[in-house]
Amino acid sequence: MNLIGAAALTTFLAVVPPTVFASEAEVSALVARKAAIVKALHDKATLAIVQVAQDPAFPSYFEAAYHGQHAHAHEAKVRIDHISLATQEKFHVEEMCLIDINGAEVKQDDRTTRDLYGKVVPFTQILSGQVRTPAPAREFLAEVHRDFAEARASK
Repeated sequence: MNLIGAAALTTFLAVVPPTVFASEAEVSALVARKAAIVKALHDKATLAIVQVAQDPAFPSYFEAAYHGQHAHAHEAKVRIDHISLATQEKFHVEEMCLIDINGAEVKQDDRTTRDLYGKVVPFTQILSGQVRTPAPAREFLAEVHRDFAEARASK
């Protein structure tokens, strides 16, 4: 039994009236069963989230947005929202976020957006092409496009 299990067992034994005691072996077995259930649920949720992230809608969305294919980007975004919300509902997850390869959360930075666009513009408007890409970002986007094309070609 690990330290957390031992602490939980000690706490359990301290608060349960003596008339409802189970043997230490019974309690240990119960704790082990519950821990196995939590681990199995965690493993299933992890696999589901990885599968969601591998859905072709994700790269399709960013590629379509880059090329100004708004209808296709919208279709991919609807698919992303659908599968993300279904996964959140299935596993009772409050929020899902996109994590880049370095482990950083990919999210809108209002300060940077304001610096680039002169005001806060929602990512949905930026990615759907409703807002013109500012000059300083064009070089970056061209590099992202080249990297994306290389990654896709190497599959």
